[in-house]
Amino acid sequence: MSPKPVVQTLRPGAPAALPVKAVPAQVWAGWAGTSDLDAAATIAAVDTRAAAQRWADTWQRSWNANEVEPIVALYAPDAEYLVSPFREPNIGPEGARVYLNRVLAEERQVSSRFGEPIVDGHRAAVQWWATYMEGDRYITLAGTSVLRFNDDGLVVDEWDAWEEIEGHRTPADNWGRDQ
Repeated sequence: MSPKPVVQTLRPGAPAALPVKAVPAQVWAGWAGTSDLDAAATIAAVDTRAAAQRWADTWQRSWNANEVEPIVALYAPDAEYLVSPFREPNIGPEGARVYLNRVLAEERQVSSRFGEPIVDGHRAAVQWWATYMEGDRYITLAGTSVLRFNDDGLVVDEWDAWEEIEGHRTPADNWGRDQ
């Protein structure tokens, strides 16, 4: 008997343009603890690389344009968005919205760029680099976000670590790329 193909569907509310990976029904059945291959065949797993690239592209475009809502749409309702290792997490899209409205209001002339995602399972790490004006001074901010995605391609955990320095700095030519 050949394995049943997985029907590639997403739950309502999932980002429509996000591709999914086909996973053999037997694998899903084992994970779900069932022998019902028909039920298991309707489950799809997110393509984490595509989800991470969508996250990076959306953040870069929206941060540069000072647009909050496209970024907010990347987060699951119960997401924990930790913008610094020693701060309290922002919870869900509303937590992200409150944080972003506050910090983006302080930043002008933003120029950000994001590296190629490094992916393992449902997790990804993405480097980012930004320069912007804050008050009358340039700031350079460089960091990495460690992300975990749900099966709808939405962020459920984000942990950011970053460093800030005064002045306008540019990254090395090979920054953010797999060489």
